[in-house]
Amino acid sequence: MRKRIWYFLTILCLSSLCTAQQVVSSGGYVKKAEASIDWIIGGSLSDLSAFSLNYLTFDQMKQFEDSAFYVNIFPNPSRDLLNIEIAQSDTGRLVIQIIDLQGRTLLSMNPVKESLTQLDVSHLSEGAYYLKINQLSDDRLCRIEKIIKVKK
Repeated sequence: MRKRIWYFLTILCLSSLCTAQQVVSSGGYVKKAEASIDWIIGGSLSDLSAFSLNYLTFDQMKQFEDSAFYVNIFPNPSRDLLNIEIAQSDTGRLVIQIIDLQGRTLLSMNPVKESLTQLDVSHLSEGAYYLKINQLSDDRLCRIEKIIKVKK
């Protein structure tokens, strides 16, 4: 499974080199304990690079692959409160950020103190964002999840 994740992340990073004319040929959503993947029929591969896939270096991809910790984000899509559940053993050592598609940090929680954390996203505009989870001590990338903010 780790090898598949590594290959997928490598393909994603390489896709940032593609032009907007290249189109994803299928769509769907898959979620396993280690990773989740979603794609859209007819979506341009260049749309995926909005969160700067160049941001992930080879070392970061390896770290991302090796970090198999529990996280549950719900409800997604969200109107006002986004719940983030992590293992009790990970509390106090993680940083959570909400990042827009231009890569700007809109909200940051440093460190996460509870195993169930609620983020108020009511002030955010309707649209797609990324939830980025890093380790506090060494800024090691643990998880990136796409979240959707919907109208009230």
